[in-house]
Amino acid sequence: MKLFSRFTIMAAAILLFAGCSKSSDGGNLPIVDFSTSESTIYMGGEVNIPIVLSEPAEKPGTVNLKFEGSAVKGTDYTVSAESVSFAAGSMVGSIVIKDINLTTGKEIKVLIDSVGKLKKGNRSSMRITCPGELLTYTFGDRTEGNIIERYYIQIKLSGSKSGDSWRASSEMHIPALLKGEAAAQLFFSDEKGQIDTRGFVVKQGSNTGEVCVGVGSATEITSIKKAVVEPDYVSYNGVVPGEKPSFTLSVQGHYRLTGTWRFERFAYEDALKAAFTANGDDISLLPLNNNNFYFKVDTETRDDTVYTVLTPSITGDFAAFFTKADITGCTPVNVREGGRLAGNCTAIEDGVSHLFMKLSNSNRSFNKDNMIYGEACISIHILDNGKMELTLRDYNKPPFGTNSWQDGSFDPDLFGLTSIFTYER
Repeated sequence: MKLFSRFTIMAAAILLFAGCSKSSDGGNLPIVDFSTSESTIYMGGEVNIPIVLSEPAEKPGTVNLKFEGSAVKGTDYTVSAESVSFAAGSMVGSIVIKDINLTTGKEIKVLIDSVGKLKKGNRSSMRITCPGELLTYTFGDRTEGNIIERYYIQIKLSGSKSGDSWRASSEMHIPALLKGEAAAQLFFSDEKGQIDTRGFVVKQGSNTGEVCVGVGSATEITSIKKAVVEPDYVSYNGVVPGEKPSFTLSVQGHYRLTGTWRFERFAYEDALKAAFTANGDDISLLPLNNNNFYFKVDTETRDDTVYTVLTPSITGDFAAFFTKADITGCTPVNVREGGRLAGNCTAIEDGVSHLFMKLSNSNRSFNKDNMIYGEACISIHILDNGKMELTLRDYNKPPFGTNSWQDGSFDPDLFGLTSIFTYER
């Protein structure tokens, strides 16, 4: 990786001194200077050191350099040359300092030594310090997600010298930015939903950072909009983007669930059949016949209180589970292994946020011949195309999958019957 100083050769040419001195034969002596007296370079990188003349050289000349400071040339760094030659008519020359391996507190001092038929200016020495490794961040395999209440985003950091083995020597904070049309609806949050301005937090001994994004409580989402999250590497020196520099969030917080939703298909029907078959279950008993099933979501006012109400159709196998019920947000239950709570009613599973909702009534037996009424829980996830992914989260032992059923636990991958529903106006 080649890492250059912020001062390029073209920029350095602008920083010339306009003054000059008379030579012994009556001509002018160009003044020679470093373009800057301070520079920073990160471990493992390179820095280009421009040396400039106040006016074009009349004749070819050479400027010799001297290297001092607490850093040791040949051990802590190497140089491309120890002198700079100027051709007649030229104004800018440079050397490269590379293989930077400075420890904390060490610095390089470069001095203009002998200048021949030139004149030293006021900036004849330059100090170079190294704050550590340049860090490159990436969002890894997952660069998109959906946010309902809160969402946790991770970055991975690698060092310019140590690569993936880099680890933070102490906790560090990398400022973060929110961009895009939905950015105004979001804020950086802690795990309790309070404002947190630290950005990506990298724990001591770790090479990963995490930031939590929250949805403003006053925002009701009626359509899916997006925002982009990324480290503020412009204002935070020492962190640069890698191959995957940003993370896109689909904002679904406080989504208003209403209208008619019709069953389209099971999300993983073939895998579902294979799993039950492997356990010796009769897949013909599975409630897979739902082509005519739908439900409506509307509001009802009872005793001056407005309720959101789900009313299912009477056709399809799902009609053996769903009954008319009030629906409210609820604490996530039977979250998939590795899932993470992300709010009062939200859990993130495999990077996807699901909103958990309580049904005030359902047929918990999932059997029309043996009705057992009681509360139940479902989760929903609105897809970018406006369709809904719905998963059942709890009910009693059903008449299907008897070999796969485990008393005392509910497997949402097997018995959640994750399905895709299409919205109908």
